[in-house]
Amino acid sequence: MDESSFHLCSHHRKTFAPVGRTTVVKGKRGQSPRHMVLGAVSLQGRSYFSWTPGTVTGATIVTFLKTLLRYWRGKLRVIWGNAPVHRCREVREWLCHPDVQARLSLEPLPPYAPELNPAESLWSWIKRKRANLVFKDALSLGQWLKRTTSWMKRRRDHVRKLLKASPVH
Repeated sequence: MDESSFHLCSHHRKTFAPVGRTTVVKGKRGQSPRHMVLGAVSLQGRSYFSWTPGTVTGATIVTFLKTLLRYWRGKLRVIWGNAPVHRCREVREWLCHPDVQARLSLEPLPPYAPELNPAESLWSWIKRKRANLVFKDALSLGQWLKRTTSWMKRRRDHVRKLLKASPVH
């Protein structure tokens, strides 16, 4: 399980312009609205995503984990990063419930080790696909993210391929 942010302004991978001319992309200056996407992936290629505008809070994490427990049957082992929001009071209190402890076990990754998180390969692929795209507003960015993650949910073979290419597979 991991989260990633997506801003209106994207990274530019390739540009084409006459020699000596700088490429100009029109967009809004200042702080760009963003969408936070939370994602979970299984080794079998199943994936689940949730979107939230703004910042991920303890309540967002708890809601996401509750949804994962409904989405996946049986016991669930979640490997996740060491973000402060994962250790906040609201998350810790929810994790103490006996019914949650019976179905959910957490495996925290070491600090500053995103390369060990299998979900990072999904974020990298989505961000490569998103490069050079400019969205006029947060709504159109959100719609693009929903289409892209919905496609990934249907394409387990693609998700498995991304996981196999990750360094921890």
